[in-house]
Amino acid sequence: MSGMAVSRLGSGGVSVRAVNAAKSVGRLARVDSILSRMATISHGEELAPPMLERILNADPILSQRIPFVVAAFCNETKQPIPGSICDAIRSFGYSDVRDLVMIVGIAEVYRELSLRCGLNTGQLTQQAIAIAVATEYLGNKVGQSKHITFSAGLFANIGVPVLAMSERGYSGIASSVAGGKTQLHEAEIQSLACSHGDAGYCLLTDYGFDEQVTICAAGHSVESSSKLVVCVHLAESFAHQLGFDGGFAIVPPSFNDDLFRQLGCDNADTEHVVAQITKWSSLSSRILA
Repeated sequence: MSGMAVSRLGSGGVSVRAVNAAKSVGRLARVDSILSRMATISHGEELAPPMLERILNADPILSQRIPFVVAAFCNETKQPIPGSICDAIRSFGYSDVRDLVMIVGIAEVYRELSLRCGLNTGQLTQQAIAIAVATEYLGNKVGQSKHITFSAGLFANIGVPVLAMSERGYSGIASSVAGGKTQLHEAEIQSLACSHGDAGYCLLTDYGFDEQVTICAAGHSVESSSKLVVCVHLAESFAHQLGFDGGFAIVPPSFNDDLFRQLGCDNADTEHVVAQITKWSSLSSRILA
């Protein structure tokens, strides 16, 4: 359990359920390997292309999946197919390659966890991608790092399958919110006295993800003083309004127009965010097939 070998979590104020849920993930060798690599890539600095390639090639799943996804991406975007990760970075830049790698990583983590808790891999992945691209766009409006914003949005709800896998009664929680206005974290707290935000924070902290990413996973409250957390909150609202709710069929909460405009956004930005979510939802569903 390389990623979980040395716990970075303190005991104060952390839900025992959330800690145990995070630890249970570390016992899954495939997930442990992928998350360890995603944590390294989640930090703000760019890795040297050969280093990134070595990190990915050391994992048996990523080393097989990423070349296929990169090739599919190139076919969709009418670009020549590169022969390696280094070639891909030279062709269309570190940022796009990193985003593709992170998308493959989250899709594989969700697949492994969903097999053990009965959630829908595709819907969780599509929601994550929708939140990621919207967070990236909104973060750019307020001067946030493109690299951190994408990761923060992508892993915002990683705690959902983590908690679901750990709690046998989670299917009852999922059923209770379907078709209603009660939000998932509210139902979790009522039943378990902890939420998927707690589980996600514990997991990402223990693997050493960038602190800004872990804070967004802990909860994306409208009251937060962090601009990045606010961006994730609004991005998730966009995702919900467009039907990307992770498969829980929850009635979308009201969109906070005032908060949106406080970021300097207007109707044109709404159109851009919707277009980005629609574009990447369609593209990712094809390249991940």
